[in-house]
Amino acid sequence: MSSRVEPPSSNFRHLVADIAWFGLAIPAMVRFFQAYAIRLGASDTDISLMASLPAVLLVIAASLGSRWLRWRGSASKAIILPSLIFRSQFLLFALTAFIPAQWQLLWLFFSLMTIAIGQGVASVIFVVMINEAIPQHETTRLFSRRAFWFNITQIVGGLAGGFWLEHIAFPTNYQLMFLTAFVMVMMSLWHIRQIKIETPTVMPTVPQSRVNPWRSPQFVRLMMMTALCYVSFFSVSSLVSSHLIRDLNATEGYLSIFMVAELMSSAVFSLGAARLAQRIGNTQLVTMGLAGTGIGTILLALSPNLMLALVAGAIIGGCWTATCMVGILSMLTQITPANGRAEYNTAYHQVAFASIFVGPLIGTAMLQMGIALGTALLIGATLRIAAASVMQVMTWRAPVTQPARLMAPAGD
Repeated sequence: MSSRVEPPSSNFRHLVADIAWFGLAIPAMVRFFQAYAIRLGASDTDISLMASLPAVLLVIAASLGSRWLRWRGSASKAIILPSLIFRSQFLLFALTAFIPAQWQLLWLFFSLMTIAIGQGVASVIFVVMINEAIPQHETTRLFSRRAFWFNITQIVGGLAGGFWLEHIAFPTNYQLMFLTAFVMVMMSLWHIRQIKIETPTVMPTVPQSRVNPWRSPQFVRLMMMTALCYVSFFSVSSLVSSHLIRDLNATEGYLSIFMVAELMSSAVFSLGAARLAQRIGNTQLVTMGLAGTGIGTILLALSPNLMLALVAGAIIGGCWTATCMVGILSMLTQITPANGRAEYNTAYHQVAFASIFVGPLIGTAMLQMGIALGTALLIGATLRIAAASVMQVMTWRAPVTQPARLMAPAGD
């Protein structure tokens, strides 16, 4: 009797459509926002602070995620308001041109801090909502499908954004790009609102016998690895665009091509990394991936031209996907008990967001000391390789986790 794959449910389709629309919009933020800030006169220190300061609110907001979920009663209800706040970033960025010139950078800081509140809460609730909306046997297929469409639509959105920014005058080009991105993320939110949950997980008003993830040695070890990865990676990640623009004279058009190189590599690495993890384990995968980002960063810092920088970007993007999107998240799902999803996800996001705050401060400190961008990238690469070496020692002292289960970016 032949087995056949059952067709995707309505919730399945809406969750895939959600990430597809979100992928079209997200390059405006993660690929072109730094270039926009630089065009408005932001210094390299400003760019680093824009990457780190919102993470303070992300940590606080993530700790409020489970409380907000408990107050709203179910994830499908709790996700809407924080997701709307998070998506408002594109509208706030579009309004920047109407702010007096001397206040525009301050407005960008205000916008980033505001949306961090929604992002921190939504990031915790979104994973819980997926567990409510999708049967357990469909989650792996869902994460794989979301990863595929997230990469594809990011490429489309990035190429379209780069072409648009090259051919329309500043600042109108950025205004229209951000407004278009806002429409796309609202389409993403529409799909989230269509998700139907028949038997939502009821969160008690007064929690009873709550799970404490910090009592789990496996979780503590994973959080140590997470902190090492995020602090070392984000120490200089915000300096990449500045290095490309200031040192190699890159334009927005080139930044879109650089993004495609990263995403194509990420798509390939996400598939290959999942298979590799089945052989060597997730811990070893994370260690090798982080070391790979260090090697790619060395190549980027020493690149004499933009063509070689593309190769470096592909190495960094692919290795970071293997490290974070496959390795760390897979280990997190493996050690999370069914009755502790909210607590484990809250604790993980707190560590991740705190590390995202600390990391860019290292880059900021180097720039304030007068260290050149290229030299700062080399120091950051050394930090990544050193962190990978520390994790390798941790690997020798602890058993390797079980084979990976592919996960995709949540989008929220």
